[in-house]
Amino acid sequence: MLIIDPAHEAHDGVARLTAAEIDIIRRGQQNPPVLKCVIAYLSVGQAASYREYWQKDWTAHPPDWMGPEDPNWKGSFHVKFWGPAWERLLFSDLDLIIDAGFDGAMLDVVDAGEFWADRTRGNARRATAERDMADLVIRLATHARRRKPGFALLPNGGLTLLRFGDYLDTVDALVREDVWYNADRLNKPADTAYVLDHIAPLLAVGKPAFVIDYVSKPKLVDDFYVKARAAGVVPYASVRNLDRLVVNANHDP
Repeated sequence: MLIIDPAHEAHDGVARLTAAEIDIIRRGQQNPPVLKCVIAYLSVGQAASYREYWQKDWTAHPPDWMGPEDPNWKGSFHVKFWGPAWERLLFSDLDLIIDAGFDGAMLDVVDAGEFWADRTRGNARRATAERDMADLVIRLATHARRRKPGFALLPNGGLTLLRFGDYLDTVDALVREDVWYNADRLNKPADTAYVLDHIAPLLAVGKPAFVIDYVSKPKLVDDFYVKARAAGVVPYASVRNLDRLVVNANHDP
């Protein structure tokens, strides 16, 4: 499985990967080919200033559905994802992904439900935000699978959404970062246990969890793979920028 951005920088701006290019990626250079499942990145909880849909005047005059900028990711803005304007943009992007021949989408920032439901949002708080996000993912799945049966949806994070039975039934897998390690620092056991407890319902119904830890020291990479496989999840140690494919010694990709 490969998770990639459906768009890339070109000499005249941003270009999207074509169906022919996706097929080349899927087949690779091996003979006979070892077919890959090619998954597109799609952010459902934030808008980014480098995406095709971004309009120049949004920085000075943001639309009503746009929230504050994410301090950890310059140019990314929280969105009020429960509104029709954002949903139209999202479904349009999803259609382009399907048209390009991707096998599924990794839905990023599904934990936006937690962000907006947090009481610290004050007057901007939306108590139903987590349920709203679960419903949005279900609508995305219904639309995508109507157009392309078997289209896979893999949310990144959003552990608390797994408590909704219809959401758990809808998603095909889960992606989660920084479970055992954050860079080359071991996380607190309680934090790791929290993640594993929350993904237990997913594993119990036979759906996989893909774990990405940004760990680089060989001994720590080995430790991460041993821990992850013992917990029944699929590990991948990589670099946080995710700008290159990392093949770790002694561990199959």
